[in-house]
Amino acid sequence: MKKCTNKILWEHVNVPIPCVKTAGIRNLKIILSIILIAGLFAGCAAEREKKCSINPLFKLDNLKNGDAKFFGENILASVGGKLYLFDRDGTNIARYDINANWISVLEEERTIVYGSFDKTVGICRINKENVLVENQIILASENLMIDPAVLKAGDRYYITATHIDGTVNNADPDKINGRYTVKLYVSKDMKQWDYISDIVDVNFNVEDVRLYNYNGKLQLVYEQELVDKGRSSIRMKESEDFGATWGDSRVLVDCDGDNEPGVLQREKAGDYCFYFSSDKENPGKSYDGAYIYELHLDKQFIPDSECRKIELDDKEGRLLFDVKSQSEYIYLLSEGNYIKDGNLILEEWNRRNET
Repeated sequence: MKKCTNKILWEHVNVPIPCVKTAGIRNLKIILSIILIAGLFAGCAAEREKKCSINPLFKLDNLKNGDAKFFGENILASVGGKLYLFDRDGTNIARYDINANWISVLEEERTIVYGSFDKTVGICRINKENVLVENQIILASENLMIDPAVLKAGDRYYITATHIDGTVNNADPDKINGRYTVKLYVSKDMKQWDYISDIVDVNFNVEDVRLYNYNGKLQLVYEQELVDKGRSSIRMKESEDFGATWGDSRVLVDCDGDNEPGVLQREKAGDYCFYFSSDKENPGKSYDGAYIYELHLDKQFIPDSECRKIELDDKEGRLLFDVKSQSEYIYLLSEGNYIKDGNLILEEWNRRNET
């Protein structure tokens, strides 16, 4: 789909009015010309906002992928439990024989950490020619490990894996949840990994873990819910000693819907913008009734305004996977109607046109 432009396609407007030698009529001519020109400008501005704010780049119908992340100029997705690579036109350019249901990436090192239903966590690397050059399993367990997250801070690499002991994705409030434990590991070479600490250890569903390094500290952002696809809060924990100890959890997004963490980005002024998806306008519909939101946080990660819904052109529910900023553009990678259809969607958001 082509990007729309913001060019004004006219240079001069001539309004023919009969010439009458009276000051009143001359003034009327001037006024009508100004009104017409102003109307044309207003119409162009409205049209730009309507057509250019969100520009869909591709939609892959019924792909039913489980996860997706930006990977350089391309997109990685878990499709049918395998790892696929797509370009930004939506063309599949590679498939890798790797069992991967959840993925996290280090784009600058072209490295992927993945988890799968075979109860393992692995690391692989894909070179600039999109060839798989390394792959190894780094964790194996008797319990399922979901939603790995990876981060490089200084000369060390950190990963998390969420271990589940007991019921996975409990959807019945009358039944006992499994024990969800987010464990942190560290490595200097991404081959030998050492356990550091348990960050979260609760009898709630804990999902969609994200790991960050801002202000010389580690931040963990995650969803915590009582039952699968039920109401959930998005929380954060911080560590001032790179994972040895962790502070108490704080709520970023209240338990007002099925809230799914997206991406936490630092803004130029040193504050933050947090993107997430939520069904709070359609309670109980989960992913298929969710919209994408942005929430502004101050330098201490405290919300300082109401969250804002990002208005999209279609009405499909959205599960947000990833967000990437490039110049004035923000790229949104999401799944449309995740449960019913499973459409992978890439959209371009031109913030310059926002009012």
